[in-house]
Amino acid sequence: MKKRSILVIIALVLLLIIAGCDYEKKDKTSDALKFKNEYESLKIEHDKLLKTYKNIENEKVKLLKENTSLNGRINSIEVEKEVASTQISLDNIGENNLSDEILNLDILNMTPLDAMNALYMLQKRAKDLR
Repeated sequence: MKKRSILVIIALVLLLIIAGCDYEKKDKTSDALKFKNEYESLKIEHDKLLKTYKNIENEKVKLLKENTSLNGRINSIEVEKEVASTQISLDNIGENNLSDEILNLDILNMTPLDAMNALYMLQKRAKDLR
């Protein structure tokens, strides 16, 4: 009977070992499925983030082009304002104050184009006074 009890105990231990192996296999399979699902989820999230990044980069390029264009327009407007402020109006020049206008020119702060425009206006005024 002792032998039989020992055999039963050994059989039970073997069954527990086999059952444990099956549990570990199921557990490993379950872990593998979890990792696979997590990987797929992360891959989808990565693709979404990559798409968003590309959209942001495209928007950045568009904004940089627009910024460059606007800076060009601002610079041209500033040049126009500067030229307008340095030009001599024929209404302001009288016969006696042509020399005053020449003396009031701020030639050190004029661009070459501004200086040429001012000289042209003075020459035209001088011709009109003749």
